[in-house]
Amino acid sequence: MTMISAEYSRFMTEAPLAEVSADLEAAIAWAEQAASAPLSPARGAYGSSAYHNEIVASVSELALAPGETANIDLELRNRSSADWGSFESSGIAIGNHWLSPNGEMLVWSDGRAPLTEPIAGGSCGRATLKITAPATNGRYLLEVDLIEEGVRWFGEKTSPPLHIPVVVGEQSACDARPSKLLAAGPVRLKREYGASPVRLDAAIRDLRADIRASSLPGWRKITAKFALSLAKRALRL
Repeated sequence: MTMISAEYSRFMTEAPLAEVSADLEAAIAWAEQAASAPLSPARGAYGSSAYHNEIVASVSELALAPGETANIDLELRNRSSADWGSFESSGIAIGNHWLSPNGEMLVWSDGRAPLTEPIAGGSCGRATLKITAPATNGRYLLEVDLIEEGVRWFGEKTSPPLHIPVVVGEQSACDARPSKLLAAGPVRLKREYGASPVRLDAAIRDLRADIRASSLPGWRKITAKFALSLAKRALRL
């Protein structure tokens, strides 16, 4: 007979159950309210070839103070034959993450700017992305990528994201080494938080913020947040 540790019973204590119950009540309330609402525009209708793109920034490097905000002007080049609709019909936006110089994910989903105008296949559009520098001094890579909300980041399919080196705060001698990623040219990064409970907890927190900032349909947001709350409870066991 397999014995289950009593540690798992902590998941059924009053506080975790109250959070789970609140998530379920929110899902039920949303379902009742949205039962007669018109459906959201379809997502994920693009084929793989539609994700071919190139992002060009107005700057090649940045120096920012910790926590400073900045606006980055971007040219979005649609290298596919498919037309990208504006955000309302396509769910396409531009966003960014913060990486270490060697590609470790440090801040997931910082800024977001919806596509305000359609971009026809083979043509270009423009966007301005507001970013917020990390709170700690050091060298970083600003990763800029297009996203089809609720579906995928474009960099996961065909075209690598744009990487811009950024110095935050006063640069020290030990921070002066160039990024191995930039020296090697465009690469597809493996985003990892690591396996420690602290890193995993940070990943869940950042994903919650990403869900709140997205334009996912209400029921998907609630379902995703519910799944993350279960993951966080399990992490604490």
